[in-house]
Amino acid sequence: MQNTKALLLVLVASGAGALACFFGIYQVSHGQALPVASTNSIFTLPLVAIVLACLAYPIYRYRKQLINYAKANAHLANGSGNSQANAVPSATSVPAAAVGKRPNPLNPFYAVRVLLLAKSVAVASAVLAGWHAGLVALQLSTPVVTSTIWNNALAFVGAILAMALALAVERICRLPNAGKGNGSASSEVTPA
Repeated sequence: MQNTKALLLVLVASGAGALACFFGIYQVSHGQALPVASTNSIFTLPLVAIVLACLAYPIYRYRKQLINYAKANAHLANGSGNSQANAVPSATSVPAAAVGKRPNPLNPFYAVRVLLLAKSVAVASAVLAGWHAGLVALQLSTPVVTSTIWNNALAFVGAILAMALALAVERICRLPNAGKGNGSASSEVTPA
């Protein structure tokens, strides 16, 4: 699965922003008020992103344990972890208890679900960030700027924060060695 591209998110946000501007102009030209973000929409997307981060914590913890396990294995296999390196004939004779316990494997279906949720939150927050940015731009272009601009501005900031957190969770769902190897594997996202 590919990483979410920044260009895709920018294009989606730009399209949503243009749509918001046209919709706002249509509303005003027909005697309606400009759309304003409600209090629910200001807090909902950041709360979804916080829940996403909580769901990604077991993946983050497993990833850290796996990295530490690999470092300990490499350290003992090289013989640098033993002060009497000559006494150990080979890396295969190092007892498993000295290396440490391998972390319990994570459910791959759970990791894939968190990854897909992160991708969907990133795209949805890009849409909402573009929508609210278009409304803020339209409100700033009017002769009288009302206090309702703050609702749209706060909703825009919340959507940007949710998008950043979703992209960070997507990076957490990568295996530690997914970028190493051949060039084609560097862009692959592998659920942890």
